[in-house]
Amino acid sequence: MDNFQLDIRAALLSLSDKGRLLFAAITCVHLYPNYENFVSAFGWGSPQVIQHVIDEIFLILREDRPYSERQIKDLIDAVDVVIPDTEDFSDIACSQALDAGVAVLSTLEYIKARDLESVVNVAICARDTVDMFIQVRDDFNSNDPSCESRIESDYLMVREKARQELLIKQLAILKLDAVSDGLIKSLLPQLPIIE
Repeated sequence: MDNFQLDIRAALLSLSDKGRLLFAAITCVHLYPNYENFVSAFGWGSPQVIQHVIDEIFLILREDRPYSERQIKDLIDAVDVVIPDTEDFSDIACSQALDAGVAVLSTLEYIKARDLESVVNVAICARDTVDMFIQVRDDFNSNDPSCESRIESDYLMVREKARQELLIKQLAILKLDAVSDGLIKSLLPQLPIIE
């Protein structure tokens, strides 16, 4: 287990159940454009399905809407069908779309089981998206001992980790009795995860 995973798990412990779900949902929105980019490039997948499921997650948050295990399973099944397999598409865009889809699946798993590890997985998907992008962008050799430290100090990685940390701090102090559209909009990141 890496330090990021330990640190993000510890930070997420400070949040309420609703705070954890909101962190996961906002991170899904942050990753979603990568899924759209993949579909545009390869003509495979369904942004409508992913967007619909994200919308359903926000409905659950905003309305404290009851849901059944069957409803969550149906959403999980719908997302599973439209997540690309890296064996079918070798481009980095596939990995980025996979991270976006897995983040949505992990968020649904959290709704179903309230397992903190599911939200940790969402944070890891965002971190891994940035990590791989930097490696490909800079043509890093993974055997290079300085590779990891160069990735960690890259402005995109620093920015993503800071985004997650700030979001957790904001959610920890907010009263989340009622999650409004205005609150959600105020918490959404202003910059893309990768450029």
